Amino acid sequence: MLGENLPFSSHFENLTAAREWGFKIPGYIRKFENIQDLFAYIRDWDERRKGLPFNIDGIVIKVNSYDQQEQLGFTAKSPRWAIAYKFKSEQAVSRLLSIDFQVGRTGAVTPVSNLEPVLLAGTIVKRSSMVSGPGSHRY
Repeated sequence: MLGENLPFSSHFENLTAAREWGFKIPGYIRKFENIQDLFAYIRDWDERRKGLPFNIDGIVIKVNSYDQQEQLGFTAKSPRWAIAYKFKSEQAVSRLLSIDFQVGRTGAVTPVSNLEPVLLAGTIVKRSSMVSGPGSHRY
């Protein structure tokens, strides 16, 4: 929560107060006293996300104390007191149907796999570049 003259000295306290005042604050926001509980929460959400009616690829973790946030400051692009933790990417197995070769505007040739359709992260995947990601050299 950002603003001037906030009533509390921490993010969690201000969010809790905002909920009590009638603002819609998600019920899954938590404050952790130790890193083990945070890691358990991350593991829990990695499983729970599969049952959500929408896709998520991670969670946001913030330093709670506004004083500590101010001490940590910002980089040129983002705050040092918050991170977007990304879950491991989903994977799926499909059958390779054929390979096409595309020629880019610079003349580079890129192999593209045509796959048996498979659901991956909420999207039906039918084609994939064969030169991106781990193991891409094995085609």
